[in-house]
Amino acid sequence: MKIFRYAVTVLFIAFAFLAISGSSKDSEEEYNTVDNSILESFLDEHGFDTFDTVDPHNAEGEHPLQLAVELEYFEVARMLIDQGVNTDIMYTLEKDRAGLFECDMPVEDVEAVSVLYGEVEIVEVDRMTEGTSNPVLELTFENDTSKTLVLELIETDHSIWSIWRIVIFSDRFMTEEGIGIGSTFEDIEDNYPIDGVFWGESGGPCVVVETLGMSFILEEGDWWQLGEVVGDIPEDTEVILILVW
Repeated sequence: MKIFRYAVTVLFIAFAFLAISGSSKDSEEEYNTVDNSILESFLDEHGFDTFDTVDPHNAEGEHPLQLAVELEYFEVARMLIDQGVNTDIMYTLEKDRAGLFECDMPVEDVEAVSVLYGEVEIVEVDRMTEGTSNPVLELTFENDTSKTLVLELIETDHSIWSIWRIVIFSDRFMTEEGIGIGSTFEDIEDNYPIDGVFWGESGGPCVVVETLGMSFILEEGDWWQLGEVVGDIPEDTEVILILVW
């Protein structure tokens, strides 16, 4: 009798486990169906009739991932990444933007965008500039041993804090021409019109490229004396910081 009750108990547990597993599977499939429906609606609405994950641009040249972030559809952005969309844009430097981070982006969106990059540590720091306290957000991406990006903030007339400048510390981020941390002065010269080499905020040499809306901070050498260029800048002088403004 005990053996019979034991057998019935085992069968009941097994049946319950299968029922729960089936229910979980159904729930997961239902969740995925909802996800797919939301993603398809977004792609259709914005002209991505043929969704090519390798080159996912619509007729206007818009990238769905960047567009989703601009419209604050962060869940759609996550779905696109899960679908295997080309994520090169997440590390591309352009005018006003570093990857998915953009000048004028409200500070409350920073965390949602950071999540798309994986594990990102965000530290708020107050910096003194000319006697004024200026808050910045220091972002350190997973596997980076030091800061990846620094987002400098500004307060608008409506008491809304937003990004006004982005400082690049990591060689993960590059322009479309492949210029980034570790590139040389020659690389900049070969790819962009230089508007001058000036004394940067930190006292180092700052190469300004207005067409990009960027400044490239170079390592100092004997050619940089008292804030001025003396002689020719060695072509192999490396970029150590990039400012997107």
